[in-house]
Amino acid sequence: MSCAQRLPHLHGQPPMRLTTTLLALVCVPALALAQGREPTQRHVNGIPQQSGGFGIHTEALGDLDGDGWPDWAVAANNFQVLPGQSLGRVYAYSGRSGALIRTFDGDQVGADFGLSMADVGDVNGDGVRDLAIGSPSYNVSGLGNNTGRVTCFSGADASVLWTTDGDEAFANFGKHLEPLGSTASGAPHLAVAQPGWDTPSLGGAGRIVSLSADDGLYAGHVEGDLALRGLGTTMASYPETALVYAGTNHGAVYDASWVTGAHAATELISASGPADFVTLAMLSGPAGGGPMRFAMGKRSADTSGLANNGTIEVFSLGGGLPLLTIEGSHSNSSVGLSMAGVRDSDGDGDDELVYIEQGTAFNQPGTLRVIDLETGAVLDELLDIQGSTSFASINDVSGDGRGEWIASVDGGTAQVYEARLFSQGMSRTPGGAGLGGFTTTFDIDLGPGHAGRTYGQLYSFSGASPGTVGAPGWPLAALNLDADTITILGLFGTPLFPDAFGTLDGAGRTTTLMTFTPHITNLAAGMEMTTVAFALDATDTDVVVASNPQTYVVE
Repeated sequence: MSCAQRLPHLHGQPPMRLTTTLLALVCVPALALAQGREPTQRHVNGIPQQSGGFGIHTEALGDLDGDGWPDWAVAANNFQVLPGQSLGRVYAYSGRSGALIRTFDGDQVGADFGLSMADVGDVNGDGVRDLAIGSPSYNVSGLGNNTGRVTCFSGADASVLWTTDGDEAFANFGKHLEPLGSTASGAPHLAVAQPGWDTPSLGGAGRIVSLSADDGLYAGHVEGDLALRGLGTTMASYPETALVYAGTNHGAVYDASWVTGAHAATELISASGPADFVTLAMLSGPAGGGPMRFAMGKRSADTSGLANNGTIEVFSLGGGLPLLTIEGSHSNSSVGLSMAGVRDSDGDGDDELVYIEQGTAFNQPGTLRVIDLETGAVLDELLDIQGSTSFASINDVSGDGRGEWIASVDGGTAQVYEARLFSQGMSRTPGGAGLGGFTTTFDIDLGPGHAGRTYGQLYSFSGASPGTVGAPGWPLAALNLDADTITILGLFGTPLFPDAFGTLDGAGRTTTLMTFTPHITNLAAGMEMTTVAFALDATDTDVVVASNPQTYVVE
């Protein structure tokens, strides 16, 4: 491992000043949220150690394991890599199967390793994507506490490719990381937040630093214009662009996109209401065309006679009035505390927004929602979310052409540490047991890209999904022919499984039914049953898409 490089001091010259644009904010009606369907979980990953902060941050990655599908990472910033040594660990998982690909470890106790991550592409030319990880509380010898560090790791073997340290104590270099897809130089860069950084005349103004992704060398920065406001307290970018927006600890939003050299950030939204940080999410333009958008969350906003219910406002890039406003439904719901863009999970060509609304009391669970940005409708809703939640959007891992999303949970009253990858595909409505036995209805939605194709649905009592992961490029194929699955195959077309095979409608959807007689229900009572749905290609020979697995207990 080579010695870490440090950022150069550039306090001698004032930055260039760019024109400031203010947005006038007006009140807009709050959405009346109807309950959405429960989202389906494709993978759930966790660690047995009930500490370490697993789930405090999650990040979508490119294809790390070479199977042709995107992957994802989860941080445990205080994980004990060695006994009594909370160095922190980052776990990289397969987006396709949920299997652990690799781990990356920090090297200093209490450095908050993994609070930020970014896929920087293939830095060393070995054909495998690499990962930059921030340690914003890293203590640098000779500078002091909380200077911060960014380390770039090989995705192939977790070896260190380069390390860059901050240049000021308590500046928290590496608090947030965002990859820059294209810059003025044409080379890949990495945006690094340093919210505690001091300008020559403004202490704690903060800045966003641009590093070369190839070697971690300083390339330029965009700095804040007000003392103690901490530009870079939050930060967001959109994949494969050079666009970076940054928030302050006082509620303002700036365009911090780097061009070259040193610049002052351009204020887009001035601070208003309670002095508090904002959260940010970058979003695509509407499906019918138009500019990209961004969402701004203010967890401490007071609206509609409520206290700290919070708001999320969606804007077009560069200016204008809010296109959409979401308000918390009760005091202390803190809407806007955590959110992320979702890359078109419903197949309408438009991004969605996922966020969490806190419970009615400190120790009460919250509610997770996915919102349609055009109509404000609730698409998915998950109740009983405990603890802090971090979100990330991931591109399609199921083969249905729609994006998926990740929610990681850190602690809470239930002391749950886990990360969940959600995808559309199949949901279940139990009919319950009765005189007619055990009935269940499945709503299969494999996306409009598979309209009219032959579908199948398989079941297994084996304790695993009735499917295996085939060669790279294959979806999760329902081909696990254990004894139980073979037995069930023989019952297809009977009243027990009347529609386990058929044709999807024009939207790529269908509804199936499973009915157990009282006798079979008695035999299977208490057993776990797992099912997946899939669709075949136009020649009905290859599996091209598979749903999330659904596992439930026969009652």
